[in-house]
Amino acid sequence: MTAARQAPTAALLPSGMVLITGGYNGSYLKTAELYNPANGTFTATGSMASPRSAHTAALLDAGTVLVAGGEGSGHADLNGAEYFDPSTGTFTAVGNMTTARCAHTATRLPNALVLIAGVKAAACRGRS
Repeated sequence: MTAARQAPTAALLPSGMVLITGGYNGSYLKTAELYNPANGTFTATGSMASPRSAHTAALLDAGTVLVAGGEGSGHADLNGAEYFDPSTGTFTAVGNMTTARCAHTATRLPNALVLIAGVKAAACRGRS
């Protein structure tokens, strides 16, 4: 990878590429990279709005990826969410969850909604 990462998140894109976001390597990361399994290479892509670790990533119907929650700088509880658009390689902040969470799950439902469930971020503090 282009950066060492502890507790990042990965999402398989429709193109077959794998989006790898955030993580921790002495500080919380907002960087992201794409893995190309066809040739085994990693390439840097746009950065997230917020550095985060122990977050989730869910592929949406439009081929974008919803990245949500996690733990951030200063062990802050994160409730923010953002979209990654693979056509532009950019992240865009989209709002906040009602509760900060880390080490949670994000599942895309058949009706195009994403169910986010699991641990409140305070329970993860400092584990990244």
